[in-house]
Amino acid sequence: LSNVTNSISNTTALVKSLREMTGAPVLDCKKALLSQEVNGDINKAIDWLRAKGLSKATDKSNSRQASEGLIALLYTKNKLTLLEINSETDFVARNNDFQTFVVNIINTAHHLPETGDINIDSLLSTKALISGVKLDTTKDLLVEVVTRIRENIVIRRAVNIPITDDSAIGYYVHGKISGDHIPSNIHMGSSAGVIALNSINGKSDLISDAAKKLAMHIVAAKPQYLNITDIPNELIEKETVIFREQSKDAIANKKPELIEQIIKSKVNKRLNEITLYEQNHFIEEGSPVIRKYLDGLSKNNNTNINILYFHLWTLG
Repeated sequence: LSNVTNSISNTTALVKSLREMTGAPVLDCKKALLSQEVNGDINKAIDWLRAKGLSKATDKSNSRQASEGLIALLYTKNKLTLLEINSETDFVARNNDFQTFVVNIINTAHHLPETGDINIDSLLSTKALISGVKLDTTKDLLVEVVTRIRENIVIRRAVNIPITDDSAIGYYVHGKISGDHIPSNIHMGSSAGVIALNSINGKSDLISDAAKKLAMHIVAAKPQYLNITDIPNELIEKETVIFREQSKDAIANKKPELIEQIIKSKVNKRLNEITLYEQNHFIEEGSPVIRKYLDGLSKNNNTNINILYFHLWTLG
């Protein structure tokens, strides 16, 4: 009887320790410790839970899509990193464990030497950077957080954007989350806008302020292209067909040349709506067209301000 009691006591203590170490539910901790391949070895039990956690996440992903989560942004002097990590529910996205995972992953991505789009498989095999120390791989951290949170979590995309000394960077994160566990140079929320401006006179407070306002505009107005000339012909043709169909009754009795003018006007209006340079500035007083706004800013300050690029990231 004494041996049985001691065995139960030992198992209970191991279950408690395993739960504290992994955050996994009590029943799963017990199953792990009692499985034949683990046989009470707590280190093997941790591996067992990790494996099962990843397996469950994979199974659930077939029926439950990870479409919530966070967009994160990390900006230092020479580089800006954007990262999207998805969860199944917004509730988990508000979880400190999930947010800490996002912090660790974006730090790791930011320190990669590559620029441009980051290969997610390569990122998963990279040693994760936690408080400046490389520990487990990113994949190990992913398995651990899935085991702890019990939801499908997906590292969807990441990019490293090189920053040059002569460009002014503006960024804005919508729905921003804050907390002591999130470093001050990391911003996370539901969407992010980034823009780079340059000027023949170099950076200035004026240019930097304009960039910040434009980043806010990007999140609000959701442009798809920088210039009209960037829009693919296929999209222009598609919009032309749509407006021709929508207007067929109104233009039925009009002259062919007038019909073409009407269709062209409607298409151009639509193209302007999705082009950053041609949009009305949502943040600036009077909502000037952005191209004219930058021309005016350039003229008033005896310079020439251009948009180098922009990025808009939203969940999903």
